[in-house]
Amino acid sequence: KDGQVVQYDSPENIMKNPSCDFVADFVDRNRLWQSPEYIKAEDIMEEALTTSPTTTIFRAREKMRKRRIDFIGITNKSGELLGIANMRLIMRHDNHELPVNIAMWENPRTVRPDEPITELLKIMNEDKIMTIPVVDENNKILGIVNNESIIMVLSKQFLDDEPDEAGNKGEV
Repeated sequence: KDGQVVQYDSPENIMKNPSCDFVADFVDRNRLWQSPEYIKAEDIMEEALTTSPTTTIFRAREKMRKRRIDFIGITNKSGELLGIANMRLIMRHDNHELPVNIAMWENPRTVRPDEPITELLKIMNEDKIMTIPVVDENNKILGIVNNESIIMVLSKQFLDDEPDEAGNKGEV
């Protein structure tokens, strides 16, 4: 801008995180809509709730209720994902003192952090799932992507360009 470098980064990071309004206008923030492959799982994942396979069904259910989520990752001591459980699977068992691993879905569909949102949507649609664990190369859970996190990132694109009551553009 005016002969000065105002941001130096990869094209992907500049599009996702413009340093100022000049850069946002220069790269056209809406271009992200035209190139959704720039939105990756790591950009939209949320913290995953995890527990050990020996945790009781009662304790796992309470952890989920406390966080108001319907998904829990079952991990070993190293943090590797063994499986997942949701409230529906857990509530099928009357004995709540049983270990949660009996309600576990083993070998769930997972994605890597660099998976584009287009692929996440495809997987969720084809497999009819609402939550996908994000894992690293050692199968350690890094986070989750769910319908809500996708909706939040997509709706943020609209909100960032909407003027507030004073007519200012930016985050609402």
